[in-house]
Amino acid sequence: MLKKSRVYFYLLISFLICFFNFLTEIEENSLDEAIFETVVIFPLILLLLGGVYITRKFLVNREYFSERYESDSKLCKRNLIQVIVLKVLLITFMIKALADWLFNDDADSVFFDVIFFAILAASTVAVLLVYFLENFISTVENKHHIELQLSRHEKEKVIAKYLSLRRQLNPHFLFNSFNGLISLISIDQRKAENFVEELSNIYRYNLSQADEVVVSLRKELKMIASYVGLQQIRFSGALIYKEEVKEEYKDFLVPPMSLQLLVENAIKHNRVETKNPLVIEIFIEADYVVVKNNLQLRNKGNGARESFGIGIENLKKQLEVIQSRKPIFEVENEHYTVKIPMIKNEIDD
Repeated sequence: MLKKSRVYFYLLISFLICFFNFLTEIEENSLDEAIFETVVIFPLILLLLGGVYITRKFLVNREYFSERYESDSKLCKRNLIQVIVLKVLLITFMIKALADWLFNDDADSVFFDVIFFAILAASTVAVLLVYFLENFISTVENKHHIELQLSRHEKEKVIAKYLSLRRQLNPHFLFNSFNGLISLISIDQRKAENFVEELSNIYRYNLSQADEVVVSLRKELKMIASYVGLQQIRFSGALIYKEEVKEEYKDFLVPPMSLQLLVENAIKHNRVETKNPLVIEIFIEADYVVVKNNLQLRNKGNGARESFGIGIENLKKQLEVIQSRKPIFEVENEHYTVKIPMIKNEIDD
């Protein structure tokens, strides 16, 4: 697609040529002659510019030019020079031929005269000006785009921290945990001690990993075991947790709290009943860590939907920042499955 800056510049050049020719014809001939030549010249100049563009498109291998642009700067410069030279010569020859046809009645006049070289010089300056202008605009746009991306990522990082802190200080989770702890103290002091230890592990992990971009799957699974352990005290046999991750995959990397978000959502949005246990499974499939649960949805209000959506969108954005692959969400055979792409830990290799 022809760049807008080039279009505007060429239209300006066309207008100026027609305008000055119009003034010259009024002085030398008549108004009717000036209007006639302007009506003829303007579309011819537009056709000339169209010819320049088509020639550039078909005579220059643009795909090869663009694909090698970043990887081979010397080749890029050489091809760019070829394009500029080709365009200058094409414009010069076409303008000179057009000028001879419209204004020169002498059939024996020389084609390569002073006017030809003047047109050649003017065409060179004009084409170089267009390329410098485009390069400047492109540089400014790229800089602005990078600044916007950085600003967006900073904003998303702040949102992620806020959501992480909000999950850390989730009052329902705290109240349920304290209620479970109170009941355990009078029944089994040893279990109560284990309960406090697991609760401290969860909050220690949350606080220590809040600023990390990625963590090992090993750390994330350890925290999930503590989190599910607390929930199982609350729900007893109504919550079943299965983790089948081989040791060789535990050094792979994932965003912190990503699995905890999915497990938390599974418990929050599904019925957890003794007669209908909620089964949460974590396993590996190719280079994805999979969190899967059976679907037995509660009646959800707008608040629950919004909460679920914010968490998932935040997870998507976290993954987008660190890699190109996206999480996969599937509902099949009354099961809800989320696949989180893992990153290989190159440091440990």
